[in-house]
Amino acid sequence: MRIEISQVKVVAYLENPDRQADHAVDLSSLRHLLPALIRRILDATQARIEGKRYKTQAAYLRSSVVTFGRFLQLRGICSLPIHLDECQALILDFYIWYLSTGHYKATLVTRTRSWDQTISGWLCMLGEEGVLPRGLMIPKTTLPRLVVANGTALWPRSIGDGPAVSTNSAPVGRTLYGQIFWTTDVDAIEEIEQVMRSRIESLSKYCDDYWHRTVKDFHVGLKLIRSKSEWIKARASTQLWGPDNDALDCLKCFRPGLATHPNVPGSEAATLAILGYILRTSNDVSCLSAKSLSCHPAFCSRFARKRAFSSQDLLYELSSLTKNQLELQTVMSMYLRFLGVLSPLDIAVACAILIQEHPTLNPESIISARLLNVKGKSFVLATDRAGGLRLSVDKPRAGCRKYATLSKRAARVIKHILKVTAPVRELLRRAGSKFWRHLFVGSGSGKLGHPEVSSRQLNGHTKYSLVRYYPELEELGLVQGTLDFAKIRNTMGLLTWFETGSLVLVSVRLGNTYRVSLENYIPREIRRIWNERIVRRFQNILLVLASAGKEYCLRVSDMAAVQELNWFLAQITYDFAPGSSVVADEIYRKYAPRFRISIDEQCRCETSFDGLLSVIVSKDVVAHLYKQRLDWDLGRLPIIEHADGLLDLARMIYIIAVRPDVAERFMGVANTGLLRSAHRDAINGLMNSNITALERNILTNWEVV
Repeated sequence: MRIEISQVKVVAYLENPDRQADHAVDLSSLRHLLPALIRRILDATQARIEGKRYKTQAAYLRSSVVTFGRFLQLRGICSLPIHLDECQALILDFYIWYLSTGHYKATLVTRTRSWDQTISGWLCMLGEEGVLPRGLMIPKTTLPRLVVANGTALWPRSIGDGPAVSTNSAPVGRTLYGQIFWTTDVDAIEEIEQVMRSRIESLSKYCDDYWHRTVKDFHVGLKLIRSKSEWIKARASTQLWGPDNDALDCLKCFRPGLATHPNVPGSEAATLAILGYILRTSNDVSCLSAKSLSCHPAFCSRFARKRAFSSQDLLYELSSLTKNQLELQTVMSMYLRFLGVLSPLDIAVACAILIQEHPTLNPESIISARLLNVKGKSFVLATDRAGGLRLSVDKPRAGCRKYATLSKRAARVIKHILKVTAPVRELLRRAGSKFWRHLFVGSGSGKLGHPEVSSRQLNGHTKYSLVRYYPELEELGLVQGTLDFAKIRNTMGLLTWFETGSLVLVSVRLGNTYRVSLENYIPREIRRIWNERIVRRFQNILLVLASAGKEYCLRVSDMAAVQELNWFLAQITYDFAPGSSVVADEIYRKYAPRFRISIDEQCRCETSFDGLLSVIVSKDVVAHLYKQRLDWDLGRLPIIEHADGLLDLARMIYIIAVRPDVAERFMGVANTGLLRSAHRDAINGLMNSNITALERNILTNWEVV
């Protein structure tokens, strides 16, 4: 943290790892204090928040330092009291002012929580550092919890209170579907799922189309650069950027002195070759801006500012973009596109693809992902699968790193990003930029670095957005308010719930806990519709059982037609196995003959599937399996022993224990923590037993990584 104190303002600058400029926090509420006192307060605060994320530091400064400075300014206090009793009275006055002031819009509960968690600790720290007298009693407030609840708006518990009348206020839409309202329609779940699935499939289709066009234009640009490889070597050594003799022979009258002039044949290829040379040799992050290129001896002063002085006809002819998409391009954006320099839209599309394939990685982690750590080790690693990649990103709120074995679609995106960002990354490293370790580096605002990427590049808020390139997305309802990175991730989790009905699999897919997945990713309205559907289904089952064979069966049920009733009866007859419950036996007794279903046929259908294997995991069992695998690896077992499946079971336990990404996939069906513990105990037991040196070396490679 860097502090600037002047007579006009007091500012604290915090280093933002994702931006070149530092984040400024205005502390001007302290400017009426003595400069020495300001320095002592901020130095003590800096020591307390050092090492935390810059957002946490900024929030801490605003909630404690700014608030205390505003209070001192309103009271007209320029220096803190020295005596204990005077300072104690000041702290109590500050406490009452903070909880009772109308300057803050926060509720009383929020203000008391902020005082107890932040401000009181900050005041105690000032006392320990000697800024305030020692021995101060800092008050704390804990509001009493509500013991008797009055219910909810729709289900009041007080006598005389009826349900609240529904209003037109819209709930928060957290998925691509948009705002979801509660309804009594039994087909609402299917309709919501169908809309979500169609929108996510359309988004995937257009993201893939845009990415394929980007990759295609990059390869075309490579061919143009290679066609001028010998020419750029000769011109770079002499620093004379005129056209070659073949191009001059094609000109009859006017012969420009620069190869990048629009009248020179093949000037587009020469311009791309020069831009690639600048990218490989320059140390300036603004070397590819229009202002810098206009000062370069290879370009005229109006290059990239007016199309009449810039050659671009060949690029527009060779580009894979459609006519409407080309109208959104500028001269400089076309050259950067063919050069392979990523734009904010390119990065946004890549992030959308990665979130669709791996929702366990949240948008903030993907956008700010690093390719290399401080020691130069890559976070993108190869897997044992041919061409497979494994990506890890940092999730600060979770306090750990999240891993994902990339799918083929995501791996293609990452491989292209690694290829095209290599020269940009080298330039940033030469220039001393802190962004050279980021995964996504490109051009933004005329500079090379880590561009600012947000949902604006997707939902049409800016000119260069995915919706502007593909207006079909707007027709599908994917616009501002329904399309962003978080909604894509939430939709993928909700579709998993629609497909499986398992919240455990949803938590695994999103990388969150069971409770967080239920409360934050499954909309409340969806849960209400689903619960009501289950209740109505159970009620209908009881009604059709009680009225079986009666002519009023259709009237008492919740069915609109005989066909719908027959479909419901056939469904419950096939779904409920006989013997599973008393209701299932009654269903089979009354309705199985109508649909020609026999109990023997149902049993045969059930036994035709493979059963589940249940294994009691212990260190002795795992040690026995590993001993069998050791004997097989050393050639002590005959070939036929490999067919009994024990070796495959040993390999499966080993993979689950040493591979966190595989363990995440088995969380719903296996106790991965118990497997890892049994694996560790089994390895230790075998290492302490009487084994050969060769077996000991093999077991060393089997330890948990």
